[in-house]
Amino acid sequence: VLSSVVIQDAQGNEVTANYNLTVKNGTLTIKAPTTAIDITLTADSQTWVYDGKAHSVTTYKITSGKLADGDKIESVKVSGTITNAGTAKNEISGAVIKNGGSAVSGGKYNITYVAGTLTVTKAPLTLTAESDSKTYDGKKIVSATKLANPDHKISVTLGVFDKDGKELQNGAVNPGTYTKKIKSYVIKAGETDVTANYDVKTV
Repeated sequence: VLSSVVIQDAQGNEVTANYNLTVKNGTLTIKAPTTAIDITLTADSQTWVYDGKAHSVTTYKITSGKLADGDKIESVKVSGTITNAGTAKNEISGAVIKNGGSAVSGGKYNITYVAGTLTVTKAPLTLTAESDSKTYDGKKIVSATKLANPDHKISVTLGVFDKDGKELQNGAVNPGTYTKKIKSYVIKAGETDVTANYDVKTV
């Protein structure tokens, strides 16, 4: 906007009054860069030991490029989640970039999104068929290290074997020394079988 005009002659004298001036405002246009700014946003990765709970991580990093001066990432959607042993993608999308509270032009940035990896490792568990000396009553005797979640329950099938390694289908009846072995086991959370989330060692 042109606010005032002063006209002088060659000798420096003001002669503005000798002119009939018409003032017209011009237009100033600031264009965005013709080439979009490349940036890469990468969702963070994380690892947990299985505990029966859902896990997620919502943080991220700029792993390539940089924002223009004054620009700021207002929000980003990071949406991965994992519960069972294995891996899952930590997806990232929808970055909102602002400058002074106003959204920047959609064409200003060329954004590449890179998903992170969420990992749950199997929970270690040791099952031990304990030795004992007793009158055989068919009851299962087994000890277990701590389960990953207090709500989980374990059921174990034991076998009794003679000195030749033959399983006694009716259990130990006659006096003697026998070997107890863990034949199978199932770990459940309510009615859901979660055995696959454990790294089980039997002794």
